Amino acid sequence: MLSSPAFSGRRIGHNEMAIEYIAHRYSQIGLAPINSNNYLKAFEFRGKAGANIVGEIRGKKKPEQYFVLTAHFDHLGGSLHDYFPGADDNASGVAVMLALADYFVIHAPDYSILFVATDGEESGLYGSYAFLQNSPIPVEKIKLNINLDMLGEPERGCRLAVFHRLLGKEQQQVIEQYVQPQTECALRVQGRMFRTQQGQQFDWLRASDHYPFYRQNIPVIFFGGSAHERYHTPRDNAANLSRTFVMNSAELVLQIIQRLDQLPD
Repeated sequence: MLSSPAFSGRRIGHNEMAIEYIAHRYSQIGLAPINSNNYLKAFEFRGKAGANIVGEIRGKKKPEQYFVLTAHFDHLGGSLHDYFPGADDNASGVAVMLALADYFVIHAPDYSILFVATDGEESGLYGSYAFLQNSPIPVEKIKLNINLDMLGEPERGCRLAVFHRLLGKEQQQVIEQYVQPQTECALRVQGRMFRTQQGQQFDWLRASDHYPFYRQNIPVIFFGGSAHERYHTPRDNAANLSRTFVMNSAELVLQIIQRLDQLPD
């Protein structure tokens, strides 16, 4: 849906249909608005006006401490007949986030979870910066940011990057447990830079919406793919996504969140 022509590439300031669609899905799933009767958190950041979409599941044991899941819904825009679908980047991450929300509404977590569909990532991580600048919860209550970006099309074979910073020892052990070289569709990124088959170099730390959280000294885990031949082209469409890769990615993210949720403070 998000990558269809009607959504015209979801460029910030021109993505009202995407905002309405995701807010509607939040309501269908049963996420609660936080601090208001509205999921939308409008912002203006560095001259750009956008809106994040925020829903909440209250934790059953630690409701005042939060995991924040982020996935950006904006893309590069275009027109009805010539646009950038952004199926992998990042309708795929939003789809996985919605699936996780659907799961945790039924299977209540110990920690509270905020689900934040961010706007303006492509312009410079604007939505995530704006979220932290005017957070609906105290920033010190955010225990972890889990960011999902490009979970639909592996660059080579079946490779999903898992990158983290500032985790505690037990949290790191969870990553080690679930992300090993032999794990299906997972690749532990040891360093900060990564070179793709196309010769592009990715800076995983600054690559997506987890970076502003890291700058606030909040532990982060990033799940994402790297550049492929359709990245940021009109050919990044739903037909080129791997359903198996999306499902395996979602399952891995779910297992890690479930295990992290069980850890003591």
